[in-house]
Amino acid sequence: PIEATTSSALRGAQLADQYRSAIMLLGARRIEEARSEFQRVFDSDPSSELADNALFWIGETYYTAGDWVNAIHYYRRVSQEYGSQNKAPDAVYKMAMAFAKTGDLILARKTFQEVIERYPYSTPAASAKAELERIKY
Repeated sequence: PIEATTSSALRGAQLADQYRSAIMLLGARRIEEARSEFQRVFDSDPSSELADNALFWIGETYYTAGDWVNAIHYYRRVSQEYGSQNKAPDAVYKMAMAFAKTGDLILARKTFQEVIERYPYSTPAASAKAELERIKY
């Protein structure tokens, strides 16, 4: 049992290192490398505490690149597969932003509303309210 705990803790530390490395790559604007590293973090353990974060950041790499379709795909996965985790409110908000970028303001408004309803006390909900005011037309 002690060996299992140690190897699990070691694996967690390795995942955290990989995750930090991916964040640094993203900060250095090395988007494809960051995306690959986040994918490795996710693939290593889809049930880890970092899984929702890794998927969210994969979405961010696509958003940064202007690939709204893939960004939406990853944000939706975070929302559906990790809806109670810390990155879910951000993912739904960014999904709405991506819909707005594609010109689909109806879906953007609906998704901003979803952020407000599902995560009413979150920072993304406050941002969603502001965006709804901005895109009233």
